[in-house]
Amino acid sequence: MKRRKMRHSVFWQLIILLSGALIVLMLILSITLLKVHARQVRADREYFQIETQTIANSLEAKLQEFKVVVAQLSENNLMQAFLTEQNTLERWRYSQYVQDLLRILLSNNSQILSVDLFWLDGKRYTITNTDWQLSLAVQAACDVSDPEDVEVRFMLIRPSKSMQYSRFAYVAPVYSLDSGAKLATVALYGTCGRLTDAGMDECVQTYLMDSWGNCYPEADSVAWDAQAQLPYDASVGFVRTSAYVDVSQNQYTATAVVLAAVMVLTLILTGGLLIHQLTHPVLTMFRQMEMVKRGAKNSVQITSGGVELASLCDGINEMLETIEQRNRENMQVQDQLYQAELARVEAQLYALRNQINPHFLYNTLQTVRGMAVYHGVPEIGRIATNMAYIFRYAVREEPMAQAREEMVAARKFVEIMNARQNGKYVYSEFLDPALECSMVPRMIVQPVIENSIKYAFEAMDEGARISVKWYREGEDVLIVLEDNGCGMEEKVLEALIRKMQEPFSKATARESGGLGLHNIHQRLRLRYGEKYGATVESRAGAGTRVVLRMPGNSGSEEERSC
Repeated sequence: MKRRKMRHSVFWQLIILLSGALIVLMLILSITLLKVHARQVRADREYFQIETQTIANSLEAKLQEFKVVVAQLSENNLMQAFLTEQNTLERWRYSQYVQDLLRILLSNNSQILSVDLFWLDGKRYTITNTDWQLSLAVQAACDVSDPEDVEVRFMLIRPSKSMQYSRFAYVAPVYSLDSGAKLATVALYGTCGRLTDAGMDECVQTYLMDSWGNCYPEADSVAWDAQAQLPYDASVGFVRTSAYVDVSQNQYTATAVVLAAVMVLTLILTGGLLIHQLTHPVLTMFRQMEMVKRGAKNSVQITSGGVELASLCDGINEMLETIEQRNRENMQVQDQLYQAELARVEAQLYALRNQINPHFLYNTLQTVRGMAVYHGVPEIGRIATNMAYIFRYAVREEPMAQAREEMVAARKFVEIMNARQNGKYVYSEFLDPALECSMVPRMIVQPVIENSIKYAFEAMDEGARISVKWYREGEDVLIVLEDNGCGMEEKVLEALIRKMQEPFSKATARESGGLGLHNIHQRLRLRYGEKYGATVESRAGAGTRVVLRMPGNSGSEEERSC
């Protein structure tokens, strides 16, 4: 009886002890959750303040960038000469440089989509086909013909029948560097959505307002959670759409229930034997993991600990095997990336060795074209135009181009060569209409045509034929280039094919001509994989056939926007 009472006493003591421990833990848990909730509420408020200030600073910085752009235009000597020149011919010549200047401005400022220049006599000059509604809105708000009106304005222009999206206009005067007088008014246009996208956050709705009360997005009356002032009497308002941190009570209730259940189970299941049974195999596994870390072992093995630890051990071993496999794959990828980067750098160095200054050479060719037209020599004008197009196309930074652009560059190159050699070459092309917008690596057709002209037709004075055909074969795109030149001996063809398979390096670049068949083949393989690239078929006296194979890329972003 005493032993039974003792057992009951120990049992109830254990119950009381566990209950008391549970109550204490629940109190600690409740206090901790309340503190966490308060911190999260405070953090949510601080995050909102930081985000709104960041967005306001971003918009203010963009408006300051527009100020810098206008200052650069005003301080440009060519722009000053264009605005002050009275002679029509001289102004037209200056306009060619101004066009290039404005295009460079647009390419370097993604927020600006179009530019207008308004002389004091009300005339407008633009190279970007600005929507007429934008110009009317600027002229209605600003007296562009008033030499005393030098106020800088920021405007929001709502959509109209001819405009799908809301636009903004940054309007500022252009001064003479000599007299300081106002020469013209410049207006920079862009979409409001692009202006505010950089500062958008999924938890905050941003509203941009100008001094006329126009709002983007359009809204009649909004209760702002925060508001900030911008330059030129503009302002920005913010409305919180959702919380940054989930501070709902349901979250904390569920967390409290789960944690309480875990605590009860932990207190009930705690025991010395269980601790020993659990910790011993874990420590064994820990020691083996240390050996794996030092490289003394490559796997973990345990003989006790139950199914759970055995499954964990198997998972760790699988993870170690996966890491080792990934390391091998990463080494292969790193090697491929190194080869691709080396090919890209070598290609850039090759291009740099053959150019002086892109804009200087392009502008010079445009000047030659203008002089040829002026002096009535259209052949020189066409050659200059073709050279300018090929040069500008070749030095663009984007590695990919549409198929139809690649064909235009190849066609203009053949036109130049025919002008040099009295129409020696008969050129034909076929491009499947479904492939016109397919994206291909830039400058992969022209080097092959150049090889044919350079090597295949040395002994021919006329009747030289070159054809280029684009079509699909299953999921792939094929570019087939054929000529009726002298062809290649079998040994020469074998040497060429063997050279094309070698990885890209400075040595192979010198031996294979740099940007020739070898470089094209390696570019296609490094970009698309081993199954793609260039193949060559040729026989002495029977011409040469080159096939470039690459995967079809229908549905790409560039192709959908074609």
